[in-house]
Amino acid sequence: MHAALEVQDPAHPEQSTRTLTEAPSTRWGAPPGEAWLWLAGLLLVISLSVADGVLTNAVAYERDTSVFYFPLMSWLGQQLRSGTLPLWTPQFFGGYPIFADGEIGLAYPPVLLALLTLPPERAFIALRLLHLALAACGMFFLARTWRLPYQSAVLAGIVFSLGNFLQAQIHHENIVRTASWLPLILACVEKGLRAAVWRSRLRWTALGVICLGLAGLSLHSQVLAIELLILTGYGAFRWGIGPLGELFPDVLASGAAGSSNGRLGVVFTVVSRRRWLTRLLGVASVCLPVVVCGLGLAAVQLVPLVELASFSARGNGIPYDQAAAYSVTPYGLLQLVFPYFFRGPGSLQWGLWTHWESYVYIGLVPLVLAVVALVCARRREVVGWAVFGTVGLVLSLGQYSPINVHYLLWLLPGLSGLRAPGRFTFVVMLAGAMLAAYGLAWLMTGADDSLSRLRVRRVVRSLVWTTLALTLLLGVLHVALLIWPLPARSVIDAIYLSLPRDTYPLSNDDVFNGLAWSTNLHNPRVLVGLAGLAAIAAAIWLWQLSPWRRWRAWRGWPNVFLALAAIDLLTFGWAIHPRESLATISAEPAAVRQVEQLPAADGAPNRVLASPVLNQVAADRLAPFGTVQEANGYSSLQFIWHRDYLGRVLYADDALLDLWDVRYILDPARFGKLSSFGGVQYLPQQALLHAPAGGALAQQSFTLTGQSPIVEMRLVTALVDAVQVPQGAPVAELELRDGSNSVIATAELQAGRDSMDWAWDVPSVRAAVQHQHVQVAGTTTEDGGPPPRTRSLSFSDFMLDPAISASTLTIRAVAPAGEFVLYGAGLVGSDGSITQLFGRTDTKYRQVYADDEMRVLENTAAFPRAFVVPTARVAPSLGSALSQMIHQPFQPDQEVILADDTTTQATGLATDRGGHGTARIAAYAPDDVRVHTSADADAWLVLSDTYYPGWTATVDGQPAAVLRGDVLFRVVPVPGGEHDIELRFEPSSVRIGLAISLACLVCLLAALGLAGRPARRRRTT
Repeated sequence: MHAALEVQDPAHPEQSTRTLTEAPSTRWGAPPGEAWLWLAGLLLVISLSVADGVLTNAVAYERDTSVFYFPLMSWLGQQLRSGTLPLWTPQFFGGYPIFADGEIGLAYPPVLLALLTLPPERAFIALRLLHLALAACGMFFLARTWRLPYQSAVLAGIVFSLGNFLQAQIHHENIVRTASWLPLILACVEKGLRAAVWRSRLRWTALGVICLGLAGLSLHSQVLAIELLILTGYGAFRWGIGPLGELFPDVLASGAAGSSNGRLGVVFTVVSRRRWLTRLLGVASVCLPVVVCGLGLAAVQLVPLVELASFSARGNGIPYDQAAAYSVTPYGLLQLVFPYFFRGPGSLQWGLWTHWESYVYIGLVPLVLAVVALVCARRREVVGWAVFGTVGLVLSLGQYSPINVHYLLWLLPGLSGLRAPGRFTFVVMLAGAMLAAYGLAWLMTGADDSLSRLRVRRVVRSLVWTTLALTLLLGVLHVALLIWPLPARSVIDAIYLSLPRDTYPLSNDDVFNGLAWSTNLHNPRVLVGLAGLAAIAAAIWLWQLSPWRRWRAWRGWPNVFLALAAIDLLTFGWAIHPRESLATISAEPAAVRQVEQLPAADGAPNRVLASPVLNQVAADRLAPFGTVQEANGYSSLQFIWHRDYLGRVLYADDALLDLWDVRYILDPARFGKLSSFGGVQYLPQQALLHAPAGGALAQQSFTLTGQSPIVEMRLVTALVDAVQVPQGAPVAELELRDGSNSVIATAELQAGRDSMDWAWDVPSVRAAVQHQHVQVAGTTTEDGGPPPRTRSLSFSDFMLDPAISASTLTIRAVAPAGEFVLYGAGLVGSDGSITQLFGRTDTKYRQVYADDEMRVLENTAAFPRAFVVPTARVAPSLGSALSQMIHQPFQPDQEVILADDTTTQATGLATDRGGHGTARIAAYAPDDVRVHTSADADAWLVLSDTYYPGWTATVDGQPAAVLRGDVLFRVVPVPGGEHDIELRFEPSSVRIGLAISLACLVCLLAALGLAGRPARRRRTT
């Protein structure tokens, strides 16, 4: 704080004359020995939050830790130690630009250094400790830059690094990395704004650029956006409160003296006389270069990220109801005193949103000290930090806020793809840390005037009354729950569960029991909150108001408050997440080891698809286990085309899965709860067959495992877009075959007798349906259809007389219009047993491994990774390409569907090339694939790895086009004969970003060199 801000305001003579600041050291970058001692103590406290990791490799974790961050960082460590910095990986999503994603820090120097020098487990823990320490030290230096005493600076570091934001988000490694740089950014900016000479200002501005650049390389885009908003607000704050160091004072002086009669002299005179303009230019001279050059320094990461984001569901923004998810609820403000209010018996969470996104807790001691700052230390900078905190809190409330400022942010370009307003508690933590530091500094000044004592009494009295009010409120609410449980449950439904909330199950019982627990005064966590407020009030009274001078004069009070704050926040942080050793979290399942040992069918590694319900083999978790590739993936920036293709494959197991070269399926050994009708098990969201007649998707064959002869077949089906199908028209054919593959029985499903259009019961459709209603087996939901969206499923059964013993059942869609859907089938044996078709019973599957948790199935119908087809179709768009594959007859071994957004039409190539032949993978690397083709005429090479801009191709060394085919794959036109095709990943986005970053780095080094040169002495006469 500047000396000008320490002067008593003449407009408010009653203002306390306490001085909150210490004289700063002469060199901020080289603190005296006392500062190092305080920093050492601060780092010791911070290290306790990860002590189990340092000692035993145990970490606080959530699902993201086990399925994303640690597996990918382990994989990245393997790549770096082999001398590779990967831009592309085929390990998940069928291929993914891993460098562009940025979430594991492929361009971030600390991550690269840690993984190059340490084992993955130690690097993972070291990076957590490093960034928590960086956040704490940054806050220490920021507070010292504002000339607050050492104890206040230590408190600020404790609050920011151990408060709710960083501790609750600790499992999101990139969030913690990016957020940890903010205090240092602000400290450098503040030092630059206060600099008395331009060289010092340039030096601090350059350091601010480095800090923001590293935050941009970290990378979490939302936190980086919040930091930019904070920096903008900070600039406005500093422009408003002033004063600043002079804007190039020596230049102004010499310019005004040497050009007093010229235009330049007029400009200098105007600038120097208009203080608001001088202040504005002073703020802009620091903040603007920090933002522009800092982002430029991170361009090598940001430019590829922007390209990738444009191909994801967030590219054009997301609906506001999705963007507003994970807001802090107004009820969540109770967590300021009771951090675990929404954690019931057995730690059952009953909050509306995932708990780590909705905490608001800076600690009881810091909370009270922040109130002391607001009530007692009436300074403009205190008001400024209070405004910061208030705006952050309003933004974190998101859709629940009475003034939805978050919606206005969502309207801004570039911010509409971000979600989780609760992360704006980041701003609350920053402001709360600074306010707590000011509150402690005010109490430390020791002034004994009557006005100061009056303000302290107000604070203590308010604390006492608040404690009593909370005790009474909780007690009354708890008694009311016990006396009137039914009305209480009605109120819970009306005012709590009716609010927008997360998708995980949350029942009225969960909320009622959780509320009863959290209002019980015998609950230790409730008692700690209430007793803590009372104890803090007593401590402040003893320190500031007690009649015993010895108590008031004791110098240990600040350390007592620091210790209480540290113990409180360490206890809070340790209980947020479960903790487990990284070895246990990352253990390789036996099923994955089995798949690794299976030979590849062609030159590419085996591709697998794991069931989404299997957490132990979830998508990216397979990355470090060897060469096994996953068709699925886990990232916030999943391609739209991958999402759509995968969605279809998970919905219906048909030829699109085979086309993807998925060799092995990892499925659970046992299924959870299924829907059932007439003894037939099925899932309304998953079909066994869904296709129009005539294509490769229209037929499925299933293996029958029952030992008893079949006497009855029962089916759950539906017709889609089939209102024009007449009564009695065949819609599906069934064939039962024996062990020698001979047909031994057939059946036919007819419209209006065995199956009906699933929208038959929709009033607007009923009049147009040309077949009769059949027995309803259940319902499903149609996305995008006419309301109401509920659709009916059909039930049919066929008696077999005499009973037959069959090995396979083939079902073929033959509907004359629309599509036939099979959801489930049950074959009843003569002994009453029912053989279900649900659960990967297709004849194409062969079980190769099974244990108590999962089984591995080989897909014998999988296409080769590379193959050639003679013809192509051009779809008007990417979306229509998938529609043609699903809703029109499609033969993937004879044709490929191209989308014209991959410049198909610009190539001028004929779609019907006529060639047949073979393709063989000659060499396969993540960013370099070589294929040898042999065709009797011109053809299309299809490589079932994911298409992405940046892939280039050559045919016998000559450039060739790489097109997107069948929605997801890379396609290259190849001439007839024998040819060698090479596909390489050479993204222009990385080259452009690297060029910008290098240019900014050169400018930054030049600025540091210029700032470090000694100033030349002026000649005097």
